[in-house]
Amino acid sequence: MVWRRFDILLVAALAGPADAAVYTAATRFLVLGNLGIQAVLMTVSPQLARLFARHDNAGANRVFATSTLWTMVFSWPLYLVTAAAAGLVIPVFGAGYSAGTSSVVVLSVAMLVSTACGSVDAVLLMSGRSVLSLVNAVVTLAVNVGLDLVLIPRYGILGAAVGWACSIALRNVLALAQVRLLLGMWAFTRRTALVAGFSTVCFAAVPTWLHLASVDASWLVLSLAGGAALYLGWLWRARQMLELDVFTQALWPHRGKPAMSRGVIS
Repeated sequence: MVWRRFDILLVAALAGPADAAVYTAATRFLVLGNLGIQAVLMTVSPQLARLFARHDNAGANRVFATSTLWTMVFSWPLYLVTAAAAGLVIPVFGAGYSAGTSSVVVLSVAMLVSTACGSVDAVLLMSGRSVLSLVNAVVTLAVNVGLDLVLIPRYGILGAAVGWACSIALRNVLALAQVRLLLGMWAFTRRTALVAGFSTVCFAAVPTWLHLASVDASWLVLSLAGGAALYLGWLWRARQMLELDVFTQALWPHRGKPAMSRGVIS
């Protein structure tokens, strides 16, 4: 909680309460994206604990890779939209919050990196390596505070966003390296690459071009709506390959025993 909130206090102390208010609004989109991430963690954490207790690292790796896939399915559209069309989404808080546009872009890119690394912290915790998780948290907090002290006085809320983005990326990359070296596990697969590519096409390619061309906002909204329709249609057609039916059954087990699709969830 200190890691997630302390930079707001530093912005208030070093740049003023008005900048702190803008920065707080800019970080709200990260909280919204975490809803899907938490849903995935709630589903897979017990499975990881069970598999590690059986010393089934291969099965845990399948769950890890599939949970990364699900996280990207839910979160990448949001973070791509906030990165590609930040000038459209930040004004929902009011006209005075447009100064947070650059911060939204920086933090959205950091969250794309974070979700692509998968549920690495859950893997560390469920495998009994909570000390490593604590060390990662302390190191990234120190990096975050250090960068904030250097960057906020010079760049304001953009400096705070860069500091937090660096710490987000560092924490996930550290945990990913530890998971790889200690457990031989890896999150990114051909399916996650497919989700990354298709969601980028649907939510970032055209909106970014329209935003850079300074076209009317209505065209940007239409492009996002069309991208969302295309993305949802693709998810429906690819639901078995992406194992989304397994995810819904894992959330509501009373509706029936989860499918044994590729042995991911049992």
